[in-house]
Amino acid sequence: MVKKIETDEFDAMADELFEMGGRARISGDYATAATLLKIGSRIMRRDIDMSRDNSQLTRDKAELQEKAETDALTELPNRAGFYRAIQHELAESKRIHDMVIALAYVDLDGFKEINDRFGHEKGDEILVEVAMRLQEYFRDTDTVCRMGGDEMVIIMPYDNSGDFKNAQIAQKVREALDGLYVWDDGQPKKAGDEPRTPGPYPIGASVGISSSNEVAVMALETPEEKMAKMSQIADDRMYRDKWRDGVHTEADRNALYHPKHARLEALRAKATLIQNNGSVIAGPFDLDV
Repeated sequence: MVKKIETDEFDAMADELFEMGGRARISGDYATAATLLKIGSRIMRRDIDMSRDNSQLTRDKAELQEKAETDALTELPNRAGFYRAIQHELAESKRIHDMVIALAYVDLDGFKEINDRFGHEKGDEILVEVAMRLQEYFRDTDTVCRMGGDEMVIIMPYDNSGDFKNAQIAQKVREALDGLYVWDDGQPKKAGDEPRTPGPYPIGASVGISSSNEVAVMALETPEEKMAKMSQIADDRMYRDKWRDGVHTEADRNALYHPKHARLEALRAKATLIQNNGSVIAGPFDLDV
């Protein structure tokens, strides 16, 4: 089996050859000196090439990892990027006294209706806009991720647990998405469609929040266990925020008493007011951005 020669071994070999070549030149053996120095130079060039190759390999690996952890549409960290980011923050929180990691699960309300009415291309535009708004609205130290579909997650580290305010986070999410809607002018989109009543298709959000200082999370040891528990708690609370008690059937899914629909109705009324006051240009695909 051929032994792999490491970079530092190449350095040592080249140094030894240069030394031997120097001694040969002093003794007058110029032919041997020239040969030794030539071989040493060749090894040095090989060493430099190897270093370049290793550096390029490191860069390529980092680039591939970044691509693997980035959502192609929104350029947010994807599910894999989320796992790495939150485990890093949770590991950091073990070292820093009173540090709290908050996690917000955000599920877009009204997104399916926009996809169904205007198509997936318009839905993609909405997702990109949501990603941009959340990133702009939250702190540089927070990490906004797209878990897939219309579900976003925000990781928020707080150096001081007193700075963590559960209710304010949900409010910030909704403020970030305020005024985001697509206006439908009611015209048929394809042959055979019936005209519809003009109106807005607003985007809202159901939000569930968990934190690393909850008893159920603090009882766990590893960042992986804490992450799984925080994700479960935030996801459960998000569904409660959407459906009040987290329990619903297909029969009552569209009932207006559910919080999701009550919020969308309020957003729809506000969007209609904005539209009628001329804040955006009328048309089926005018996104208020």
